[in-house]
Amino acid sequence: MDAAFDRLTDIQKENVNRQMFVVAYGCIARAKGDPEVLERLIEEETSSCPHLRADLRRYCRLVDSVK
Repeated sequence: MDAAFDRLTDIQKENVNRQMFVVAYGCIARAKGDPEVLERLIEEETSSCPHLRADLRRYCRLVDSVK
């Protein structure tokens, strides 16, 4: 995995890091019970990226399952 990540361009790395941040921040918002932050993330950050929206929703369901 590290070798594959090393082969990514800087722009691709920035995009991957941004997506991981969005999912992590969304999960934190979900765990804290902050629906406004979560909805804003979904609208602003995932509107042009359906797979990111699906990932965020899937991980939020996982957060709900461990609450």
